[in-house]
Amino acid sequence: MQPRPAANDWMKVPMDPASPDDVLPYIRHLRDEYWDGALGNFGVLTPNVVVHVGGADYGPGPGGDPEVPHFRGDQEAALIGTFVRYRTAMTASGRAIYTDVTLSIGHVFQDAAQGHATYSREVTVGVPGGSVRAVRGGVISFLTDPQPDAMQPRGTYLMYLHFNPDGDFYTGIPSWDLSDGTAKAIGPRERAKVARGESMIVGLTKDDLIRTLDQQFLGRR
Repeated sequence: MQPRPAANDWMKVPMDPASPDDVLPYIRHLRDEYWDGALGNFGVLTPNVVVHVGGADYGPGPGGDPEVPHFRGDQEAALIGTFVRYRTAMTASGRAIYTDVTLSIGHVFQDAAQGHATYSREVTVGVPGGSVRAVRGGVISFLTDPQPDAMQPRGTYLMYLHFNPDGDFYTGIPSWDLSDGTAKAIGPRERAKVARGESMIVGLTKDDLIRTLDQQFLGRR
C-alpha cells in the first residue's frame, strides 16, 4: 500500500526565484525583513542545510483555551478562505524561505483594524518554509517536514489570523478544514479539543458554523 502523501507535499515543489513576482518591490522587502527576523537564525541557506520543523506549545489544558478565541489586539482576524494559489520566496539575505498563500475570502467574522478582508477579495497569508531552486543548481527546502494537517491548494479553511501592516499580509495556521462542507479539526488546539470531547464546532456544516460564529463574534462587539 502506498503511503498517504503529506498534506504539505506541495511545499516541496521548488519555485524558480526568477519567476515573475506580482508583489511590489518595497512590499517584498518588508516581507523579507519580517521572515528574516522570524526564521533567519540558521545562516545563509544552501541545498546542504537542513532545518526541521520544531515542536510547538499548544497552549493551556482543558478549560484554559476557548474554542473561539478572544482576540487581545486590534490586528486579529477570523475568516473563511479558499487557497487559490501560492508563491514561494527566499529572502534577499538568503537566510529564510517563506510562502505567500493567496486566499479568496468566503466569509469574514472579524477583520483586523488595518486589514482588508472582505467577501470575494483576495488576501495573502504568509507561511514559513517552502522550496526554491538554487542559483547554482539544486533545490533548497526549508521547514518542509511532512505534516499530516496543513493547508492545501483548493482547500477551504476557517482561520484565526494576525495582520501585519508592514508587508500587507496575515500570519496564522488553519484551525478548521471546511473543504468537504463540514468542519474537521486541523489546528493542534482544535484537534486536542476534539480528542477531549470538548468541541462544539466539529462536524458542523459550513453554513451552521458561520451562523454559530457570527453570533459569538456579534455578541462580543
